[in-house]
Amino acid sequence: MTIARAARRCLAALLALLASAPAAVAVAADFDLAVTKSGTGAGLVFSVPAGIDCGPACVAPFASGSTVTLRTDAAGASVFAGWSGAGCSGTGDCVVTMDAARSVTATFESTVRRLSVAKGGTGAGFVASSPAGISCGASCSADFPVNGTVTLTADAGGSAVFSGWSGGGCSGTGACTVTMDAAKTVTATFESTLRTLSVTKAGTGSGFVSSSPAGIACGDACSAGFPAGGTVTLRADAAGASIFAGWSGGGCSGTGDCTVTMDAAKAVTATFVTNASLTVTSTSGDGSLAAILAKLNEACPGGETRISFNIPAKTDPGCDAATGICRLDATADPVVRCSGVVIDGYTQPGASPNTSTGPGTDAAIRIELGKPGISPHTAAKAVTPGTFLVQGAPTADGFAEITGVTVRGIAFPLHRLVLAPGEKGGKPLGGGGHVIAGNAFGLHADGTPSGTFAGGVALTGNPMAGVRIGGPAPADRNRFAGLCCGADAIDAWGAAGALVEGNLVNIDAKGEPIAGSGVARGISIDGNPAAGIPDSRGNLVRRNVVANTLETPVHTGAGGANTVSETLVFGQPAGIPGHDFVSPAAGGRNAQQPPVVSGVLAGPDAVRVAGKATGSPDGTVRIEFFHNDSPDTNGDGRAQSFAGAVDVKLDAAGSGPFAATLPASVRNLAATATDAGTGDTSRFVDPRSFPAIAVDALALAFAPQPLGTTSPAQAVTIANTGALAVSLAPAAPTGPFTADASACPGTLAPGGACELGVRFTPASLGSLSGELVVHNGAGIPVVVSLAGTGVADTTAPTAVIAAPATGRIGVAIALDASASSDVGGRIVQYTWTAIERPAGSTAFPSPVVTLDPAFTFTPDKLGRYTVQLVVTDDSGNESAPASAILVVTDTEAPTAVLDAPARGVVGQPLALSGARSTDAGGGRIVRYTWAAIERPAGSTAFPSPVATPDAGFTFTPDKGGTWRLQLVVTDDAGNQGTPAIAVVDVIAPDETAPTAVIVAPANGRIGVAVTLDGSASSDVGGRVVRYAWTAIERPAGSTAFPSPVVTLDPAFTFTPDKLGRYTVHLVVTDDSGNESAPASAVVVVADTEAPTAVIDSPAQGVAGQPLALSGARSTDAGGGRIVRYTWAAIERPAGALAFASAVVSPDPGFTFTPDKGGTWRLQLVATDDAGNASAPALAQVTVITPDTTPPTAVITAPAMGRLGVAIALDASASSDVGGRIVRYAWTAIERPAGSTAFASPIVTNTPAFAFTPDRAGTWRVQLVATDDSGNESAPEAAVIRVLPLTEPSSPDARLRVPPLVQEGATVTLDGSASTDRDGTIVRYQWSALVRPPGSTALATPVVTTGPAFTFVADRPGLYLVQLVVVDDAGLVSRPDTAPVVVLRKLPPVRGGR
Repeated sequence: MTIARAARRCLAALLALLASAPAAVAVAADFDLAVTKSGTGAGLVFSVPAGIDCGPACVAPFASGSTVTLRTDAAGASVFAGWSGAGCSGTGDCVVTMDAARSVTATFESTVRRLSVAKGGTGAGFVASSPAGISCGASCSADFPVNGTVTLTADAGGSAVFSGWSGGGCSGTGACTVTMDAAKTVTATFESTLRTLSVTKAGTGSGFVSSSPAGIACGDACSAGFPAGGTVTLRADAAGASIFAGWSGGGCSGTGDCTVTMDAAKAVTATFVTNASLTVTSTSGDGSLAAILAKLNEACPGGETRISFNIPAKTDPGCDAATGICRLDATADPVVRCSGVVIDGYTQPGASPNTSTGPGTDAAIRIELGKPGISPHTAAKAVTPGTFLVQGAPTADGFAEITGVTVRGIAFPLHRLVLAPGEKGGKPLGGGGHVIAGNAFGLHADGTPSGTFAGGVALTGNPMAGVRIGGPAPADRNRFAGLCCGADAIDAWGAAGALVEGNLVNIDAKGEPIAGSGVARGISIDGNPAAGIPDSRGNLVRRNVVANTLETPVHTGAGGANTVSETLVFGQPAGIPGHDFVSPAAGGRNAQQPPVVSGVLAGPDAVRVAGKATGSPDGTVRIEFFHNDSPDTNGDGRAQSFAGAVDVKLDAAGSGPFAATLPASVRNLAATATDAGTGDTSRFVDPRSFPAIAVDALALAFAPQPLGTTSPAQAVTIANTGALAVSLAPAAPTGPFTADASACPGTLAPGGACELGVRFTPASLGSLSGELVVHNGAGIPVVVSLAGTGVADTTAPTAVIAAPATGRIGVAIALDASASSDVGGRIVQYTWTAIERPAGSTAFPSPVVTLDPAFTFTPDKLGRYTVQLVVTDDSGNESAPASAILVVTDTEAPTAVLDAPARGVVGQPLALSGARSTDAGGGRIVRYTWAAIERPAGSTAFPSPVATPDAGFTFTPDKGGTWRLQLVVTDDAGNQGTPAIAVVDVIAPDETAPTAVIVAPANGRIGVAVTLDGSASSDVGGRVVRYAWTAIERPAGSTAFPSPVVTLDPAFTFTPDKLGRYTVHLVVTDDSGNESAPASAVVVVADTEAPTAVIDSPAQGVAGQPLALSGARSTDAGGGRIVRYTWAAIERPAGALAFASAVVSPDPGFTFTPDKGGTWRLQLVATDDAGNASAPALAQVTVITPDTTPPTAVITAPAMGRLGVAIALDASASSDVGGRIVRYAWTAIERPAGSTAFASPIVTNTPAFAFTPDRAGTWRVQLVATDDSGNESAPEAAVIRVLPLTEPSSPDARLRVPPLVQEGATVTLDGSASTDRDGTIVRYQWSALVRPPGSTALATPVVTTGPAFTFVADRPGLYLVQLVVVDDAGLVSRPDTAPVVVLRKLPPVRGGR
């Protein structure tokens, strides 16, 4: 038979079976078995039959009804801790019946714990562990057996000390022992014995910073380590055109040397600047103006250098703390040598420049230049005046030209400011571009005069071009006062293109002249061609104020071509020309006639002036106007402020009219005239010599006025503000305007005023205009513009309301006024008022104004609402009131709501409620009518309806069955609502007790919850509502289920805590309060569960060394205790004899010594006091043979080096077959004669090493490497040829020390090999860079004049000693260091062996 035929026959048989079977045939299905791994360890789970074979998790299907056996294999340093799920527990095989999908968890726990070590602190060091595992620099970690101990040791390296442990329960500096009962982290802190000094360069310039002792030698930034507690001196040297601006940080400031105490890491910033922004911070010494200028003059940086001020006035001894004024005392006269220097005294806190636009000043100067030893108010005539000199740097044959220096905000009570030219071969050169502004000369900063004969500002040049003294802004104003003895305020020789503007000479701060002046000339601009100083040309002198000079106030010399304008000069002594700006010696005419002012008109927008000027035929005269708040009774323009100017072109006869418009604020006008051709300037015109009037309005605007009506009058006031009577001749206004001129006489006396009343009478609609002209004796007509609008429409609009006749409470009522109308315009406002409302209503309480014709309100009371409407059109006309009446009545029936219980009991009262009934019509419910419209047969209770005013009603049913109840409610308007119905099921009382039934397991286990089920309990007449459980019997000592428990659910759970018998009673209660008879159940708890064995063992061992095993974590979940531990080696390496047979012990610990390397598979079986034996626990230990193979040392080194330059050696190519290299020992086995460097072996923990050769020649360096088993390599050597380096002129330090000494011995340090090629060593400085902890030897550097020094080695360990030598030229050598190893002093040996 073929396979195909057989398959067809099987299929046919199956179809026949299905056809003959019942309607449904159950076909077996597969179920999934899911296995999950948990815990801290690792292992494998597999199944029999095959299917499960997985790591973290897996799922496989198995046939329904089959059984699957799961087994485990713990991996590495892990143990299997047990099963959970699908009825499995313990550590044996897990057998699962696949009658449904099942899930099982296998738990593996690790037998090791991770120890992590980190390094902290500022130093370096090495940490190692016992047993081996930790051997690291920065950080490392390793696994160790759980509950074992690990001992950590720390070894500080180089210039560091070990300061202690933290974490893992460790502290102090001794060995750290850690118990590995959990993962642990330990930190080893190493602190450096050096402190880092970091230097950073800042600023726009460049320079170099060096240190003593040596270490810092850097450009942009550098750092070096120095002994803790020592001092380091830093020096800054500016490069090129830079200057050193000062130190910050590290406790340093100023520009001198910076000394830093190295009690901690320090950071210092050195600032070098070009185009600098420098700050004066003190009145004397470092940070003073004198110090900054001296430093700046050494090397001018180029570009602009700004010098500001920030002197602490409260603490600086040169300042007055009360006034904030600081007095700069220089030991010599200040000199500025660099172009582009800006000295700004207004940057000092509390200082501020002038803001007054009048002739005075409100400047607050806080910086004053004084003279040493002179108090602020010493009589200055007895003091030799000083000079503040601005002159270029000296050259081989003179001085360089200097440009662009600015000085502002400084008081010069005792100094003259001199702007000097360049000079070559004794002949003056040029310069210029300087600005002198906002200063005070001859005055102290507080404004008191000094009386100095120093003068103010002097300049000389060939030429000195573009200098500005003062300036156009109020802040630029210089003030010269307090000068004596014939000094000039401003003295310019050879000036070209200079601007002298806005300066005050002999004027006090209020703008008044100062009497008794000693100033010869206020402003003098001249030249001396014979001396190489050209005539001053092209200079502009304007808007200055000069008073009371001994000579010509403004002198412009013989050169001419200089302009003097808008400058006030007054108060001149007799015989001194007051206004001759060209000296009579230079040919001045002093012949200009003052202008003739015909009149002044002051309006609200401007002041208009008219008049006539005379002068040179066909010439030009400039008319300049000045004013003051009060009349100038002297007539000389005193204390006047400049108001404006106008140029007048004269005709052939030398005459020409002028008209000027000046600011409206101008009052008490005065004027002068200057001939543009000759430069002559007239005296001031007396303001009392010309008529002047003022008008308060030049335009009147009238409100819209109905046609044919006249507006109220608006007034135009005309006042005579001059000293002369003025004639007035008002003309009739043009347009629809009239004026009443009767109040204005033909002549208006000085100080008089009159009003012209103007009215508007429109004859046409729209905008209308006109003009009122008043001619007057001032010669400037008053022209007033008039404007108004003619309007019409006086017809009232008509109001119409559309509204419903009735409404309901709470429903909005819409009122409509859109039918309102206005014949002559449009309605713009609707005013609604409720003139009648029901009593108690708060709806629509006050009139409402709307812009739209629609309005809505909501009635809140029943009754009559009368609403009135008034409309207003766009002409303001109001309508007659329109009214509408709205009646709100209640026609809506209330709604009944009947609340009743669903069930009742015969003979017990039944409460009904209609409280949730409502009346939406706005009324209130006043009657509740209750009725039983259906009752059980035979009932006589509640036979007829009952009406109540209250919403509650109670009756007692007398029969069980269905009761159909009804409620009808009636409101206060008589409206009756639809009936509300409720159905109540009334039952007879239940007196039958329920039956209690307990379903419980016969047996239980300690710690496993037992579930009791009372759901089979029953009640014939009702339902069970309460279950009361009581443990009437428990094993001795049990605390489980201590007292009765009442539940509402039939299920109850308790957890047995002792072996023995538990008897539980159940009493149930039904919903009628009937209680059942007690039902009982007995649960017996016995120990039938095997304990769980757990082996803890190390992952690795060493042949010949004891191996400790522990079963202490084995447990007995069945409630008993483990009494026997059976140990066996079920797998051993070939040839092993140790642990040949099983060992039984009552203790959980066991130790044996493996005699062969390889895999040892160990087993533990635990047996409890009930005789239950656990499944075997397995552990696998890899035993290794001790490493005796030495490592191989390899040195990588350069073939040649350079004397004094560090040579780097690298041993990273070294290797170890059986472990790893942990120590590198370096020895110089051959050195050039006389060398003291690298004198003794050096041991490092890392493969990198460097040394600095101190002699040229052949160096042979040897390396021995040691691995983590203590095996040492064969020596490996490298030969390096060190070439000589050209020696500097500084000395060469050579230090020789004994390499090994014993604790307490005296150590001699020998520097006699130190040399100096071109001088003599005069000083030896000895210091210890590294000392053992607790040592006080050589704690601070020691200086000797001889080459030897001794100290007592008071602690064992490493001393790293340094020698620096200094020769007779002050040159310092490079440091030379040498190690001294001090051995611990051993106690004397007693007895023998």
